[in-house]
Amino acid sequence: MDGHPARTMGSWSRWAVVALILTAGATGVVSAAEVTGEAAMGFYSRYFWRGQLLSEGVVLQPEVTVDVSGWYAGVWSNLEPGSGDSNEIDFNVGRAWEWRGLQLEAGYIMYWIANYPSTQEVFVSVGHEGWVSPKVTVYYDFDEGDGAFVQGTLERVWTLPRDMELATGANMGFNIRHKVMGSGSDGEPFTQFYNLEFYSALSVPLGERFSLGGQIAYSFPLTTQSKEALRSINWDGEADVLWGGVTLSCSF
Repeated sequence: MDGHPARTMGSWSRWAVVALILTAGATGVVSAAEVTGEAAMGFYSRYFWRGQLLSEGVVLQPEVTVDVSGWYAGVWSNLEPGSGDSNEIDFNVGRAWEWRGLQLEAGYIMYWIANYPSTQEVFVSVGHEGWVSPKVTVYYDFDEGDGAFVQGTLERVWTLPRDMELATGANMGFNIRHKVMGSGSDGEPFTQFYNLEFYSALSVPLGERFSLGGQIAYSFPLTTQSKEALRSINWDGEADVLWGGVTLSCSF
């Protein structure tokens, strides 16, 4: 991402760790019986991630997730049609559950990024469903990023006719010396508020298994340090990002 030296796919040891975690997450609970999954294909104007604009043009983002009684494993990728290449593949495993009215989740993500060092994160999140649903997620990068990122979310979901849903909300990011999030004016990782993103998303069911989603969002930096970092990272050299797209999903 920002200023990383070019490197190939990473060591075999990392892939072995991912394979072991995927196997443990998938087989440790398979006897619990309830297996579900989802496959999705997203088409977006740009690749956007935590305030960062990481593509020059439109992208395709396929994803597959399998869930076994709250334990899940998934693969996500970013493809740029202009180049015909996949410039990122992410592997994730985790568990989501409910406790005393709270929605809890914990997991692991491995990011493989073409021509940049791979990196890894663990995360935990706490949320509550209500008229307005708050959620806080803490990501800790114990590899290339060597820092943390906290994201707070407030979301309101409206039920529309024909089982459609409209979600509107905001994400606020706080950076804690996470190297992948860029550097400040002194060239060092920084700890400050990062970005604020407003979004709207519409979900339209297409029968029992398929759904079509659309999303539009706008993100901007919250501090001078984050503005400088985002300008150095983003493809267009700007810190503000307007993006959107559609996603076709199939549950199984």
